Amino acid sequence: MNDGPEFYSTKRGLMNTPRRFTDCSWSEIKQLSEANSLVVLPVGQIVAHGLHLPVSTDVRQAEGSCDAVAEALERRGVKSIVGPTIPYGNSPAQESFPGFVNVSPDTLTGLITDVCGSLARQGFVRQILIVFSPGCWPSVQTAAANFAR
Repeated sequence: MNDGPEFYSTKRGLMNTPRRFTDCSWSEIKQLSEANSLVVLPVGQIVAHGLHLPVSTDVRQAEGSCDAVAEALERRGVKSIVGPTIPYGNSPAQESFPGFVNVSPDTLTGLITDVCGSLARQGFVRQILIVFSPGCWPSVQTAAANFAR
């Protein structure tokens, strides 16, 4: 199996598939879903973090944490993959600083619901969301409550 150009992740999981969903081919995704793999989904918002950090800080922290969680799960025998990142949130307080990307709470709830639902329809019924943005929590809680019904 070719790892592809160097800008693709070369981290591979127990099934010798890429660690991240977005680095997989559709056949690798099918293999992972058929193996009942757990999806660890990063949720972080593009917002300002002072003059010294990029606006992607929350997103990068969520992705890095998900990489570490997926790796730890696999060491314990749990097949896992890092899902596609949800890089949006709702933090009106951030609007006084350039670089924010806010969506409405309803849009964010819908996005989380749609992404998780899409993954579930592909066989990924076990999902964990790792959230690195306070502006995402209400929408994550609402989406989780909707799925619980």
